[in-house]
Amino acid sequence: HANGVAGVAFSPDGTLLAGETAGAIRRFAARDGRWSELPRWKTSATIVTSLAVSPDGRHVAVGFLDDSDSPQSTRVPTVEVLDAATGQSAKTWRFAQIGVGNLRTVAWSADGSRLAFSQNTDRERAHAWVVQRDGTELRNLTARLSERGAAWPALSPDGRKLLWIADRRGRMPIIVTDVDSGDSKTVTAVNGS
Repeated sequence: HANGVAGVAFSPDGTLLAGETAGAIRRFAARDGRWSELPRWKTSATIVTSLAVSPDGRHVAVGFLDDSDSPQSTRVPTVEVLDAATGQSAKTWRFAQIGVGNLRTVAWSADGSRLAFSQNTDRERAHAWVVQRDGTELRNLTARLSERGAAWPALSPDGRKLLWIADRRGRMPIIVTDVDSGDSKTVTAVNGS
């Protein structure tokens, strides 16, 4: 299709969700072995960057850049939570306090109590953030580290540990960070290409 796809996920009913760079969520259902398009969900996003379905299947977190009211250079990382049954917005958080940057990946904790996301602030720096499901207690878990980038965050089943990949100029170690204390430990080093 004409617009790029920046995130994919399955909804609880097996519908395929695809986030468009144009801000919509395209939906596809399998019927008789073929995929057919369902009505699109509209979001307040101008550019969808990632999708994640909550563990209970009731919500879809949509990570996006909110540049609807500002020039492209002042994009605000934003997460919108949609009702998975209707596609209607349940809540939206604009994280202007963390600065301008591309919100790249959003993920739920297994118990649904927290969301994690990564944000690129520029070409040399990226951060991993955790926020409570209600939008409170926003924490940057990588601010005090020397890593250049933080990507693909994943929360542990109890939501107390954040697993992420750092960028150390070609080496990409897997890091685990305690959400409460902020203490981090390298789990393993992986060579990048």
